[in-house]
This record gives sequence, structure tokens and C-alpha cells, in this order.
Amino acid sequence: MEVTLFVILFLLVTIGWFAYRWYQLDAFSQPLTRTGWFAPWNIHLLHWGILLLMLWVTAESLFPTTSRLWYSLAIWIPIVAITSFFVYWPCDVSSVSKEHKPGQLGLWVFYGLLAVSVVLTPLYLLSVWHNVNEMHWSSGGEMVRALRDLALEEKDYGKLGLAFVVNKVLFVTSLYWRRQLPWWSVLLVVGLNVLTAASVMEKGYFVFIVLVAAWLLYEQGVLRMWHIGVTVLAALVGAYFFTLIRTYAETDAQDLMSFSEFFAIYVTSSPVAFCYMPESVSSEWGERSFFMIYHILNRLGLGPFEVMERLQPFINVPVETNTYTVMQPFFLDFGYKGLAFFAYAFGIVSGWVYRWHRQGKVWATCVYAIVLTALCTQFHQEELLGNLVQNIQYAFLTVLIAL
Repeated sequence: MEVTLFVILFLLVTIGWFAYRWYQLDAFSQPLTRTGWFAPWNIHLLHWGILLLMLWVTAESLFPTTSRLWYSLAIWIPIVAITSFFVYWPCDVSSVSKEHKPGQLGLWVFYGLLAVSVVLTPLYLLSVWHNVNEMHWSSGGEMVRALRDLALEEKDYGKLGLAFVVNKVLFVTSLYWRRQLPWWSVLLVVGLNVLTAASVMEKGYFVFIVLVAAWLLYEQGVLRMWHIGVTVLAALVGAYFFTLIRTYAETDAQDLMSFSEFFAIYVTSSPVAFCYMPESVSSEWGERSFFMIYHILNRLGLGPFEVMERLQPFINVPVETNTYTVMQPFFLDFGYKGLAFFAYAFGIVSGWVYRWHRQGKVWATCVYAIVLTALCTQFHQEELLGNLVQNIQYAFLTVLIAL
């Protein structure tokens, strides 16, 4: 009870501080002009607020939470929100134009990447299909399950794996410039992304597609907030039926999960698992937080370093899960102090990228799509450092298009 009151006090102080600053700077009269609904601190606070409410609703179906979660949230939530707000706030966007036509070089790079994707994506899909056929499925449901199992193995497809990065870059830039590009190119890019996401039965990729599309279309005045609300609900229902299809092959019809069980397994189980996650003696400094950096160093011949596997061990809480929220690697490697440091860094990165986006920089808009996805999936796992190689490739290609 004392820990709960402590967290509530921190949240009230955070909200109070925001209210005071907005009142002092007359931001209440024009909040959208000054910040935007998709500002990192808004998404961050909304994300954790909804998650804590859902955790309270599904509490009876999960193990009880411990002080580890509440103390960690008391550090993570305020620091990320306040830091991102402070980094952004000096930004003045009153005279920034929202219409940006692609440059000639940017168009050449875009169509060049589109040509690469048209070749690369089918080859990648054929490679996936070949591996799935070797898993001997006999029904549609088993095929879907085989695709998911193949994704969990994290099989290395070499250069064909670049289809993920290229298609994401094309998706964001084609929606951003949809008024300046031919309609067929936008539809082609959307189709390539849907095929890539379906090839691994990965909900995270579909989350990226739905979230980024809703955000960019809202920024361009095509969608309103209620449209986004309906889209989110539809996406949740779609994810639920998507999961049913994936598990149907090995589950009796009467044992299929309910909608509330779906939430417990895929949303609220991760914060609970954070309280009971397995700990091990680290072989490398910061092995969980920087495992991708160690992987890169090994590939460059600067090792050998022991690299932790991205696929985490499963535990029961009592539902089975292997995701432990964004805070897991930082807390296990460095404790509460490390959690505070990475919260500060996360706030700086999200605040700066959003500031550049609001100032009309195309590359920042594209990069913020990745940051926004990471903000909205904090309940699940860490996405920025964990996908460092893909994020660096994504940012590089984005800068080329934005030139």
C-alpha cells in the first residue's frame, strides 16, 4: 500500500508540474499548435496510464505485483516524460510549413529502394516459404504456427533480411509524400509491407503499420482523434483473432482464449513478469542493454564477446510469457540507478527527434515513426537498443531520401 501511494504521489507531482508549466506559458489556449497530441510525453503518460488501468482490471488472473515494478515505474514514468518535455519545449513551430515536397535526389533514392524492394521482398518470401515447407504442416492453422515458430528462431536470411528495413522506410516516406507520389507507388509499398509482416506472423510489424499510418494521416489532417480511437480498437480486435488463428491448430475450440485472457497474456503479463523475471550473473558489462552492440563488435572482429540471445526465457505468471517491459535490460544490468539513466536518455532522444519533426525535417519525421513505436510498446520490451542494427540502417536510408 505504501508503494502504491508513493507511485500515485509521483504521478500527481508530474501531472501538476505539467499543468503549472502549461498555464505559465499560456499553452492551454493552443496546445496542439505548441506540442501536438503525439508528443512523446503525451504518448508516454497515456501508455502507462492505460496499462496500469488494465493491470488493475486483470489483476485477479495474474500473480500479484511487487515493489520492484512500482519503484521502477516511479523512476521511469516521470523522468522520461519530464526530460522529453524539457528538451522539446523551446521549440517554436508557429512559422514552420507542413508541406514539404521531395527533392530530386530523394525521389531517385525512393524509387531506387522501391525497385530493390520489388526484387528483395519476393525472394525473402520464397526463402521463408521454403523453410516453412520443411516444417511439415498439414493445415492452414499449422502453417501460421510454423511461420511464427520460424520467426522465433530468428533465422538469418542474410541480405534478404534488409526487406524489413527497406519496406519500413518506404512505408513512412510514401505516406508522408502521398500527395506528391503516384497512387500506385503508395499502394505497392503498403502491399509489400503487409506481405513482409504476414511472412513472420509478427504483431509488432502490424503495430508499426497501423500506428505510423494513423499518426501520419492525423498529422496531415486526414484522420481525427476519434478515427484513431476506432482504428486502435479495430487493431486490438484484429490482433485477438490473429492470435486465435495462430493457436487454433493446437488448441481445442472450447479452450481458445477469451478477449480478457488475450489482454492478460499479451499486454498486462509483461509488467507482472518484470516482478518475477529470472536473473543471471552477467558475463559482460551491460550484456542485456548492449547485447546488440556486442553482436556488432563480434561481426567486426573486435570480440569475442558473449552475446545474450534476444529470445528471453519463458516464465509463468501464471500465464506464460517471455517479455518483461522496456525496463527489464536496464534494471537487470544496472539496477534502479541504471533505470534512471536510461529513462533520461530515452527522454532526450524522443524529445529531440520530436522537436526536429515539428520543425519540418523529413528525416526526423521518419525516425520519429520508430521512436513512436517504441513509446507505444514499452509494456512489451525495449525496441531502440534491442533493434540497433535495423534502426541504424533505417536512419541511414531515411537521411538519404530526405536529402
